[in-house]
Amino acid sequence: ENIFLLGHSEGAILLPLILKELKKENDAAVLPKGLVFLCGFGEAIRGAMEHQRETLVNEAKEQTGIKGWILRQVLTKERLEKQYNNTLQKIDDNEQHDYISAYLGLVKQPAKWMREHL
Repeated sequence: ENIFLLGHSEGAILLPLILKELKKENDAAVLPKGLVFLCGFGEAIRGAMEHQRETLVNEAKEQTGIKGWILRQVLTKERLEKQYNNTLQKIDDNEQHDYISAYLGLVKQPAKWMREHL
């Protein structure tokens, strides 16, 4: 009778979906008394990813010495945008796959999760 659901990070995103399903399947007596959202997203994922790309480029510009020079060669706005768009294209092209590979197959990215949250 005093059940609360707590969701942290992605769990906070899922809480409304869980409550919706509970409402479909149960009567009001079985529903949780409250929901607690911890560290849910404050902005859309696309906006957060854009902010991350901008931050990387700005931090590379601020670095000095050889490290700064190398970072500025690798972390350009155009290169990061191209990588982002290629990743989105892979995610959209492979709707049946849960993961896509990057960096010669050495890194797996959660395509299914990205499709659900973009």
